[in-house]
Amino acid sequence: FSVRSFRKSILRKDIFSNKILLFAVIISFMMVVSSVYVPGIQNMLHTVSLTGAELFVIIFINVCEVLTLDHLKLYFFRKNKV
Repeated sequence: FSVRSFRKSILRKDIFSNKILLFAVIISFMMVVSSVYVPGIQNMLHTVSLTGAELFVIIFINVCEVLTLDHLKLYFFRKNKV
């Protein structure tokens, strides 16, 4: 979602306006979660459930990525505007 616009922050875009992208993200999320937490699929894919600490690390890294991309967009947009 954060690269839908190279000039606007993710907070300034309507992230729910692109229904196809939203549907793809939801389906992808459901597939990943089911591959990690559904016992039959876990056995087939040889995965194990994640701990709370591991989930925290994943969420933290994703938030840092979005913030970094937004800051880079601000930096390059202001730099090119001058």
